[in-house]
Amino acid sequence: MAEEQENYIEIYKKYKICLKARQITEELRNRVRKHAEKWGHLGYIYAGNVEPFNEKHYLKELIELADTGVDGRRLLLKEKQRFKAVRREQLRLYKKLKVSALYRRLFEIAQSFALSKLVRRHAQLLNIYRLHKTLLAEIAKRLNLSRYQVQFMLKGEVREALFRGKMNKFLLLKRLRHCVFYSEKNFEKIYSGRMEEKLLAQVDLKIDKNITVLTGQTAQPGFARGAVKIIFRAKDMVKMNKGDILVSVATDPDIVPAMKIAAAIITEQGGITSHAAIVSRELGIPCIIGTKIATKVLQDGDFVEVDAERGVVKILKKK
Repeated sequence: MAEEQENYIEIYKKYKICLKARQITEELRNRVRKHAEKWGHLGYIYAGNVEPFNEKHYLKELIELADTGVDGRRLLLKEKQRFKAVRREQLRLYKKLKVSALYRRLFEIAQSFALSKLVRRHAQLLNIYRLHKTLLAEIAKRLNLSRYQVQFMLKGEVREALFRGKMNKFLLLKRLRHCVFYSEKNFEKIYSGRMEEKLLAQVDLKIDKNITVLTGQTAQPGFARGAVKIIFRAKDMVKMNKGDILVSVATDPDIVPAMKIAAAIITEQGGITSHAAIVSRELGIPCIIGTKIATKVLQDGDFVEVDAERGVVKILKKK
C-alpha cells in the first residue's frame, strides 16, 4: 500500500498544475493508465461484482486532490516522517519497558507477518481478478452463461456442463438470488429453499436492538465521535463524508478511499492482522475490530462515540 501511495503522490506532485487547470495531457493519461494497470486490482473484491480501479477513477481522485491545493512534496515528506516517528516510538518503548532481544525479535517477526499478510491479500486480489477475467470468462462463454453465474457452480458441475452438456440454469438463477454454501472434509454442496432456511436458522443471532454499548478489540488506539455510515462495498462510499464513523463487516481494499476520511473504523470481524487493523494503523485512525454485531445494531446516521483505547463503542443518539 505504501508503494502504491508513493507512486500516486509522485504523479500528483508532477502534474498538480495540469490537474488543477483540468488540462489532462496524453502524458498524464499514460502515467495514470500505467498506475491503474499496476494497482487497479486493489479496487477489486472476491465476489467479482465490481470493476477494478481504472484510469477514470484515479484521475477523478487526483483532480479532487489538486483542488485542495495540498503540496505533493509535503505529502511524501509527511509519510516518511510518520514512518520514522513510529519507528522511534517503538525503540523508545523497547528501552522504557526493558524488552529483551528475544522479545524484540518476536515483535519484529509479528510486524513483518502483518505487513506480509497485506501483500498476500493484494496478490490474491490480482490473481482473482485474472482468474475471473480469463478462465471463468472463457467457461461462461462456452456455456452461454454470465461469468457471475459460473461463480455459483461447484467444480463438479462445471465439469459436467463442459464435458457432458448437463446444466440446470433454473437452479443457477435461484442461487443468484440466495443460497448457502456448505463445506466439510470431502464434501461440499450449495443449498437453496427449505434446507437453506434450516441452515441459516442454526447460525442466526438473536440481537437486542436496544443495545447502547458495543465492545471489540482495539486495532489502533484513539478516540472519536461522529455519524455512522455502513460501508459494505465500493458503491456505498458515495454516502461517506469526512469525519464519519465507517462501520463494516470487514474492510477490503476497494473501500480504502472511505477509510482515509473516516474519523474511526468499526468492524464485526477480523484480528490484529486483518485488513482493517493494518490500514487503520498505517493511517493512524482509531479502529475497533471484532464487535460481531456492529452492522446489525448500528445504522446510517446514528451518532456514536468510539473509545479505541478500551475497545468500546457507545451509541449516543439513534437516527
